[in-house]
Amino acid sequence: MKLSCRMHHMILSYRSKALRYTFLLFLLGFILLSRVNHSIGEFYATRIYPWISDFLSHLASFSTFSLEELVVCFFILWLLYRLITINKNNWKKQIGGCIEILLWIIVWFYWGWGINYFRHSFYNRMQLQPASYTDSAFHHFLHDYTRALNQSYTPSENSSHTRQWEAEIRRIYGTVPPQAALCIPQSHFTPKKLAFNSLYSKVGVLGFMGPFFCEMQVNGELLPSQYPFTYAHELAHLLGVSGEAEANYWAYKVCTSSTCSSIRFSGYLGILPYVMNQAYGCLDAQEYRNWIAGIKPEILVIAEQEHRYWKEKYSSWIGNLQSMMYEAFLKGNQISSGQKNYGQALSLIMSEREQEPFSLNHSSNHLKE
Repeated sequence: MKLSCRMHHMILSYRSKALRYTFLLFLLGFILLSRVNHSIGEFYATRIYPWISDFLSHLASFSTFSLEELVVCFFILWLLYRLITINKNNWKKQIGGCIEILLWIIVWFYWGWGINYFRHSFYNRMQLQPASYTDSAFHHFLHDYTRALNQSYTPSENSSHTRQWEAEIRRIYGTVPPQAALCIPQSHFTPKKLAFNSLYSKVGVLGFMGPFFCEMQVNGELLPSQYPFTYAHELAHLLGVSGEAEANYWAYKVCTSSTCSSIRFSGYLGILPYVMNQAYGCLDAQEYRNWIAGIKPEILVIAEQEHRYWKEKYSSWIGNLQSMMYEAFLKGNQISSGQKNYGQALSLIMSEREQEPFSLNHSSNHLKE
């Protein structure tokens, strides 16, 4: 009788394990297929991810603190414990268990959000061609951008308006055209408090998207002038955007569409470093100096203050290590330009500007100051 029960238990255990492994292989196989077929990645982004993100973000909405940090710390400590306590007589089985845990973490990361890396590009979805660089087009853009930047200037405010800014940005994201294939922003898409905020400042991270619970994190030490653009950037990731260039594009597009002066100024200011880099490489020395002279001195002061503010917090050795790891991570997820992808937002802006310009913020219920 005991032998029969034991055999029955072994059969159930074997079937359970076989079912678990089959399900794990199916989920991993879908991830691998998404890497080589962007149509599958787009199917996930438009048909599966909206449901997953809604479920996970609602599940995590009870907490004001980042569950992402908790999950990452827990798994790291758990795996370290499992590795330290490996029994010599049963080490193969225990190593296999650690590998399985790692594979489930990978599945959670990609099915929670990461398959968005393998969807169709912004150009494909918006039916645009990458704009070819011409001196004439760039000079026109530079003229219009500088005028708008100067007109949008507003003195820096305190952070008491962040919830109003967030609500306004979410509302404008709701007017994004359907072909962009972004998720619908929800009212609970608000940043979580961070336990290791000072560490993120040391490596220059202003915000990040958490894939395990579809949480967005914004650095608590952000200057008021940076907050709307950074929030809009991270919200773009939460809505299904993987590329940093596209997230910067949407942050710029959404913020500059607002009637709120603080949000609009943050949008133009947010891409100023990329515009400066492009202008420095495309204009001769005198043209560049003339262009800089055409920017309001107050704006240049704010830009310099932001640069010094984060430079003082930055730790070079931690930052360099983080930069190397993130560069490898981006390239491993088909962002071939790595961290240079951030600056490629100008190409997206100019491509839309030259081919299919569109406007956002169609509602008459605007936030004004």
